[in-house]
Amino acid sequence: MMPEFHIHRNHDKFSIDLLAALHKIGKPRHVQRLESVMTPDTTNDFFFYITKGIFKTVRPIDQREFILGFTFPGDVDGDPASLLGTSRTDFSIVAVADADITVCRWQDLEQEMKKEKYLATVNFFLARYVTVLQNRLIDSLAITAEDRYKQLVNTHAKHLNEIPVSDMAGYLGITKQSLSRIRNGRF
Repeated sequence: MMPEFHIHRNHDKFSIDLLAALHKIGKPRHVQRLESVMTPDTTNDFFFYITKGIFKTVRPIDQREFILGFTFPGDVDGDPASLLGTSRTDFSIVAVADADITVCRWQDLEQEMKKEKYLATVNFFLARYVTVLQNRLIDSLAITAEDRYKQLVNTHAKHLNEIPVSDMAGYLGITKQSLSRIRNGRF
């Protein structure tokens, strides 16, 4: 869940310019359910804008997969570390359902924008990524699974039914039965 990366509903000049650049140089792509857009141990030189669908970010650790969050229509997703060099991704970004995205290579964006605007965009992505990481850490330490679920309901209610119960429970760190109790208000 990266509401900080949601640029579609922002009407500031920066977001409008970024969306215009994405639509001009980005390549539309359809992604099948359970298809990975990024996989661990790969180098990625792109980010993508979600037009339709939901994605989950999954990190494999010791033969287990941990769901770090979800991204929704209007969000931008990718590996911000790719901006810092040729580091390899340590997570997967997987479509929860069939999705449509616009893929944009960083190099193409750099060529499209003036240097100052490109650097501002890179700064935007890196700053938002740090904010997302901070928020996720604070949320995981300070609030209950029920409150985290309520946050998702408040920000993405119309999309929650598209997320499989097992994925939602995994993200919240609870069992499917506990998630059912939360959804039914019996927790």
